[in-house]
Amino acid sequence: MPDLKRLLLISEAPLAKNGGGISQTLFNLFDGYPKDKFCVLCSEEDIKSWGDNSIENIEMLSFRKMPIKQQKNRLGPYINPFVNYFNLSLLSPGKVLVNKIKNFDPEVIIVCANGVEGLIMTEKLHSEFNCPLIVYFMDDWFNNRNTLWWKGDLQKSIKKLLINSSAWIMISKYLTTELEKRYGIKKNTIIAHNPVVARTKLKSPLPYHEDKIRIAYAGSLWPMHVDAFELVGNACKELRSQGIDATLNMYGQTLFYENNKEIFQKYEINYMGKVAYDDLQMALDPYDLLLVCSSFSNEHASFSKSSVQTKITDYLNIGNPILSVGPEYSACNLYIKENKIGFCYEKDDVLGLANYIKEIHSDVTNKKYYISKGNELVSNVYNKINVQKNLYNFINHIE
Repeated sequence: MPDLKRLLLISEAPLAKNGGGISQTLFNLFDGYPKDKFCVLCSEEDIKSWGDNSIENIEMLSFRKMPIKQQKNRLGPYINPFVNYFNLSLLSPGKVLVNKIKNFDPEVIIVCANGVEGLIMTEKLHSEFNCPLIVYFMDDWFNNRNTLWWKGDLQKSIKKLLINSSAWIMISKYLTTELEKRYGIKKNTIIAHNPVVARTKLKSPLPYHEDKIRIAYAGSLWPMHVDAFELVGNACKELRSQGIDATLNMYGQTLFYENNKEIFQKYEINYMGKVAYDDLQMALDPYDLLLVCSSFSNEHASFSKSSVQTKITDYLNIGNPILSVGPEYSACNLYIKENKIGFCYEKDDVLGLANYIKEIHSDVTNKKYYISKGNELVSNVYNKINVQKNLYNFINHIE
């Protein structure tokens, strides 16, 4: 590997191997970067929520997102918008943090923000350093948001960062196209999705049992996933009413179960607890279908249209067939259909989905085909060694 540049990565989320989503993807992308040339800046609050950085012996810095705590009482809905405004307005790296970064002396900065705080911190820090900035977005969380702070505006900050950046890293070509169109900007871009350590042996589908279907969902369950997840739970309930032992099991952080407990109870969905990333293979091996969910709601359309979810490459590497449920414009569905690596259902229709699950459960021919295509994709395209090599080379040539 060539001599790489000193890299400062700014993100609210830590590089947590077991954090899921953005944290897991960042870990898998950057755990091969030279440790003496890698510095990470993330928020104290997200470290507490998702766990510390999993890459040892790197320089780790942090900032506070909320110096003023939000209120959780009945006055919260009225007070918290003002609290948020003041928190964003007060956000600053401070002299101590700036001096620590100056001692590191970054030659390139990457910002992978999933909130306003990371963008503000990047704006204020980038002006201190004469080095290239690379913007990395994993979804379109900022579309149609008009967050304001003192002398600040989210949409103006996004456009300014995109313009001032030397290059982009994007989670999907769909997001790249959308941002180019919306902001009228084009930059040198590389697509960087969650890489995996590809398994060497091709897996066969599980034996077919007409009266038994096991479906697993692993990962985050945010509002932009929930309605599709509930649809699958309802479809499984419908199948059980037809005499088919259809089960939906969910693996993930406890908070996702607690936030959606009513849905789990209503449709008898089983919460299986959190599973460590290294144990994901063992946990998901016994399932007939591995589930991807993208919201049908217009409220979450920006997320559905932009993000190819982290779990897709993990599922492909496990080697069980994928079922992706979401609207036809969903980036996950488009990606799966384009690469011919799984089944997609694109209607908000319980009975239709129940029948579709029965149909694909017995479709052994396509199951084998999709497993084979998925194995090729993770071996040739999302092999961790190759992805890291291409990404680091891209970063190293940005001026």
